[in-house]
Amino acid sequence: MTYMDYIWAFVAAGGGGAVIAFGIVRAFGEKWLDSKFTGRLQDLRHEHERQMESVRLETSRSLDRSTRLSEREFEVSAEAWSLIFEAYVRTMGALPGLRHQDDFSKLSDELARLVAKKNGFEDWETEELMARPVQDRNSYFSERKRAHELRDAKVAVREASNYLSRKALFIEKGVHDQLDQFIHSAWKALVAREIIMEIGAHDAEGIQRDDEDFRKGADAKVKDLEQLVRSCFWGSPEPSPTQT
Repeated sequence: MTYMDYIWAFVAAGGGGAVIAFGIVRAFGEKWLDSKFTGRLQDLRHEHERQMESVRLETSRSLDRSTRLSEREFEVSAEAWSLIFEAYVRTMGALPGLRHQDDFSKLSDELARLVAKKNGFEDWETEELMARPVQDRNSYFSERKRAHELRDAKVAVREASNYLSRKALFIEKGVHDQLDQFIHSAWKALVAREIIMEIGAHDAEGIQRDDEDFRKGADAKVKDLEQLVRSCFWGSPEPSPTQT
């Protein structure tokens, strides 16, 4: 027989001891219920703490991931803008426009060589320049200088395009697409310019003049892109009183 069996047998015997036995049973039952309730409450508390810890860990991981992505986006967007702007400057420099140039017809051979070196001429280019009659040196220098500018611009555009492709995951898609579109238009402008240089402007009738289109709209487009990238860092600017 169990302890409870003895208690109930004692109660069944009747007499004055029945009241005492009932009190014992009642006290034992209350303690047993309290013990069960306390255990269940403890289990619930442990489960709640476990769930809260899981939530805290997931929140911490999410915040840490978000922080790392934000930092990465900041770095990538800043570098992308730097490359985009360099490509813009190089492309504009390779397109037709006013240029300052030394007059080689008035320079000594020594100064002519110095100017050529300062402008990044290869040794063979310098020798070809010096082999020209003095009156022809200006045209040769201009031709080679334009070729250098075109080459440097294509390198800058290619670097910007490659960077955008490699880092696309870290740049907001809308921003990436607009930057990529600008780089694509710069490349088309350089290709058009290269064709014009090869065939001559007088034979360029009917050719799509992407170079002229780019030169006309590039300044305004760069300002728009700058504001777009800036908004990624600082948010959209508040409208001025004159705009409200």
